[in-house]
Amino acid sequence: MKIIITTLSLLLCTHSVLAADFRAANFGDSCEGIQNREISLGSTPDGPGKEKYRGVFLDREVEILYRCNEKNQLIGGSYIYTYSNLAEAIAFFNIAKPQLLEEFGEPKLDSSSEAYKKMTKILSSRGVESDKDEYNLFWEHDRVSITCFVIKPSKYSVNATVAITYGPIGKKP
Repeated sequence: MKIIITTLSLLLCTHSVLAADFRAANFGDSCEGIQNREISLGSTPDGPGKEKYRGVFLDREVEILYRCNEKNQLIGGSYIYTYSNLAEAIAFFNIAKPQLLEEFGEPKLDSSSEAYKKMTKILSSRGVESDKDEYNLFWEHDRVSITCFVIKPSKYSVNATVAITYGPIGKKP
């Protein structure tokens, strides 16, 4: 019986993570409940404040960030995966992409698609420089925009990063 209750609790918790705008919360909700919500999801605070946690998403340890406005309302969130080099980040992106496609469907933008490559070639021929990075995905669902992208190491960071960001579409809370 205990196994059944635990399984049902996990299923309800997982469903609520997927049903809300970001991790069991909706944009415009108060940021006051974030810490309790994250602890109930199995995450741990990562530093002072209520905006940064360590947890698991896509079967990997991840840094979870919340963005709150001056009214203390949730306006966005991100999952940040940090890797010591670009090859590791790209490998994870390629593992995460099919999981994200399964969850969100075909993206509005997939920078590895032939249509995107053709568009950037046309723009380039007209003198418009564009990012030719093949590691960008973008979705819009209901009230939420989701972006997944790789950030290459730079003079600002020696690490490579895969970020998955969530934000509101249209009117902000």
